Order: sequence, then C-alpha cells, then structure tokens
Amino acid sequence: MRTTRADGTARVYTVAGHSMGGALWTPNTLVPVSGAYSNIHRDMLIGAVTFVNNA
Repeated sequence: MRTTRADGTARVYTVAGHSMGGALWTPNTLVPVSGAYSNIHRDMLIGAVTFVNNA
C-alpha cells in the first residue's frame, strides 16, 4: 500500500470577531493570512474554529 504525507505549517491565531466579509469562520476554508511576527503572507486552510463569548 502506498501512502503520501504532506508537509505543512500549522499556526494558531486569535482574532477579534467571528467572521470575514460577513461570512463566519468555518473549517476547511482557505483564507488570506498576513502575519508580520511569523512572516506568513499567503493563503492558509482553517483547521478548527472555537468561538468564545467574552461579554
């Protein structure tokens, strides 16, 4: 049996708000990421979403 492994980069981000352009953040969605601290400027796949209400 042949298998293939992908090489990837995982990052965890905390963002203000729960949507982008009016659409909720959802897993398996490509989104543009621009992070000066981590030097990432490309599309990345959302792997998981956790909503927190700090009201």
